[in-house]
Parts: sequence; structure tokens; C-alpha cells
Amino acid sequence: MIGSMITHDKRLFEYADKVIELDDGVITNA
Repeated sequence: MIGSMITHDKRLFEYADKVIELDDGVITNA
């Protein structure tokens, strides 16, 4: 159970990084 939670957190962090990169790109292009 803890292992799956860690994997889930890792995916969330990776997804958040992608979203942040997209937001930065939008702000830079704006």
C-alpha cells in the first residue's frame, strides 16, 4: 500500500512539473 502511494505521488509530481512547464511557456509567450 505504501509503495503504491509513493508511485502515485511520483506520478503527481511528474504531472505537476509538466503543468508548471506549460504554465511557464504560456506566461513567457504572453
